[in-house]
Amino acid sequence: MKQGKRKQWIAWLFLTAILGVFLCGCANDAVGEPQTTVTEAASEEEMTRTEEEPIVLGNNSKTLMYFNDPGHISNQSPYNPSRSTVVTKERLVSAVEEATTAGFDVFVNEVYGMVPWYPSELYSVEEHLDWFYNEYGGSGSNPFLTYTKNGNDFMKVQEEATHEAGKLFFISYRMNDHHGMNLLDNPSSASVIWTSKFQVEHPEYRIKQVQNGFGLTQYMLDFQYEEVREYKLAMIQELINNYDIDGLLLDFLRSPAYFNLSTTTAEQREQIITEFVAKVKAMLDAKSAQTGKAYYFGVVIPLTDTINADCGINVDMLYDAGVRIFTFWDYYMTVQDYDWLEEVKSDYPDIIAYAEVSQATSYLPGSNPNQVRYTTKEQYYTSAYTAYAHGADGLAVFNFAFYRNWQYAADPKLGNEPPFEIINDLKNTELLKSAAQHYFIGHTYNYINYDFALNTAFLTATKSMTFQMDMIPPEGGWTTDGILKLEATTDISNVTITVKVNGVTVAKTAYTGEPYNNPYEGLIGTAAQIQCFTVPSYLLETGENTFEVTADVSGNTAIQLRFIDLAIQ
Repeated sequence: MKQGKRKQWIAWLFLTAILGVFLCGCANDAVGEPQTTVTEAASEEEMTRTEEEPIVLGNNSKTLMYFNDPGHISNQSPYNPSRSTVVTKERLVSAVEEATTAGFDVFVNEVYGMVPWYPSELYSVEEHLDWFYNEYGGSGSNPFLTYTKNGNDFMKVQEEATHEAGKLFFISYRMNDHHGMNLLDNPSSASVIWTSKFQVEHPEYRIKQVQNGFGLTQYMLDFQYEEVREYKLAMIQELINNYDIDGLLLDFLRSPAYFNLSTTTAEQREQIITEFVAKVKAMLDAKSAQTGKAYYFGVVIPLTDTINADCGINVDMLYDAGVRIFTFWDYYMTVQDYDWLEEVKSDYPDIIAYAEVSQATSYLPGSNPNQVRYTTKEQYYTSAYTAYAHGADGLAVFNFAFYRNWQYAADPKLGNEPPFEIINDLKNTELLKSAAQHYFIGHTYNYINYDFALNTAFLTATKSMTFQMDMIPPEGGWTTDGILKLEATTDISNVTITVKVNGVTVAKTAYTGEPYNNPYEGLIGTAAQIQCFTVPSYLLETGENTFEVTADVSGNTAIQLRFIDLAIQ
């Protein structure tokens, strides 16, 4: 991979047109009401395509992927008001229809990769249930396993519904999903949908190593063993054979651990993964030769290059193996960091690059519903605008349905309907050039990818905190000052905090609420946890901006920031 940061977006930037929208709840005379509505900004010429036109990914138009977690149909929703867990054809179709009607171009069904929930000759639901209850005791099933056992095929139902809507149907195969791995050897808690016979009967194939503090990695499968790879390849081959797919993605982010690092070298890991990917590409090519249809083929990889060598991911080798879709993701959150995407896209202009975003900007694992901070409209707009400026061909949207907060649906303030109404906006580059901007850094749920400063950095009497935000102004530049908001995990109302933006100290201003209308209340602190600062627009630069935060505290006092955001027009 060529080194150095490319600045392709600078040329792109000067093609944009400005029509500002800005609203901030922090006190600032420069802030005003939005000047243009979504409807007013869109014109007939800006529509991406008509329903009759075939969908082509890349091709100088922005497209959106909807990553569908099958289990979300048990959420409370317009088509499941009672939160029933029973899988029905009607609900399966409704899950597709709400995504395709909203404007998503690709419906992606996620496959967990160990226990087939769908009809399988390799490892049938009947075989799995017989083995599981003989091994662990008990009886019963899971709604998806029951649906399949009763002679149905939920994958086929959603494949047909997607094609009926004129959209593309993908399968995303999770290469080494971590769900339930800590339950493998525990008869009292082993899960019928996660615990596979292969994984239980072959403990010698496990990674047996905790990586990056994420305990579940020790139970996950180690790809240095040929038997593991052959097991996975057989499942992928069956999926390719059985479904009328338009594309296949290999998801390396759920979850990014594939080898015992002490018994393999980086070169060995890259060779193993590349050969695996090449075999999958050959499967697709063989099907293409039979059907006369070309299939999209891609991977989901980390947002930065930090752990790729550990996982055996080498972009150059994957490209040579035939991968043409690269989806860059944080692992669970929406994170506005697209330098690696830009570098790969610059080296390989013919790839289709997606920036993956999700329903959350911050997440603190636990049982409290307030532990999730949901992504807002302005944050989606800014993420899309910035990603496109760095070369992204579209967005991949993960866990969008989980705004419905299936665990805590009784309190609508802590979960709400997904903002399906903004989906077409995210493909409308003219609208995005004029949308209100909201940059942010959240406390991320990201054990096994890479660490952001908010997870481990604390302000103390002797330690400041420095972070960067990559910002792309609208054409003509920002027309208002911005408001920087720092939110801590504790009361900081009596703490003197100093902020420098690109080396210049900025003034504190009053906090009067969230900068934009936010229907979600999860993980938003009290006024005592927040301080705001006015950021003159002339201090900001196109691209990377540096923020230095210092706190006047004494002794062993430490302050942890859990959310930083900058709203600006």
